[in-house]
Amino acid sequence: MDSVELAIQQSDNPAGVALPPLWDRPSPAAEYFDKAASALLPAVGVANRLTVLTLICPVGHNGVIAGISNVVIGGVFSDFSGGIIWRLFKDAVPVRNYSNILFSLGSLALPQQTFIEILDGDSVTFTVETTVAFGAVPTAVRLKGWWYPIS
Repeated sequence: MDSVELAIQQSDNPAGVALPPLWDRPSPAAEYFDKAASALLPAVGVANRLTVLTLICPVGHNGVIAGISNVVIGGVFSDFSGGIIWRLFKDAVPVRNYSNILFSLGSLALPQQTFIEILDGDSVTFTVETTVAFGAVPTAVRLKGWWYPIS
């Protein structure tokens, strides 16, 4: 632990109780984000992957995605059916455990807790694709968390 991190932890914690590292909780300098977006499910076909939300980590910051949700609004959808697949990418690389989401995670009001680290300049993309026809049914996604200065 460097001296800056130790000084921040001591000022936040005068009793000296062991705290998690700063990247595991918002620091006093954190800037929060809460992004949501919706789109109509894409038609079944060759080019049926649709980007619903893109989030770019600001230069000079790292970040944490602490909440994630994806839902279908109305229509007929069964979790785990494989009819709808959501995917989360970081710089066009699938995010482990979020590369083949076959069910709703949390709700728009209460996202599922997670911990996904994002680094300076990373681009995070939440996509959806369909394997069966749903018609004009909307889907929505939400990412929330915080950015913190690198230095």
